[in-house]
Amino acid sequence: MKLTRALSDFKAKSSFTKQWCVMDLRHSYAVNFLKTGGSMKELQYILGHQKVYDTKRLYDEASRVAVAKDVTNPFE
Repeated sequence: MKLTRALSDFKAKSSFTKQWCVMDLRHSYAVNFLKTGGSMKELQYILGHQKVYDTKRLYDEASRVAVAKDVTNPFE
């Protein structure tokens, strides 16, 4: 509840107008963790998922897309 209250206060004071919630922060953390070289097994432990399959199902595609955006084409 404290985190939700703190985020509500931050959103009220912030000029950022796009809608977001606590789960968006969790998702952002997970994608950035994988993007910077973290393993899926470590992320499973951090997020508290019972099975690594759940972690892969939720974050594997998103992390691949994020990494692909950062890769530059050597032929350009």
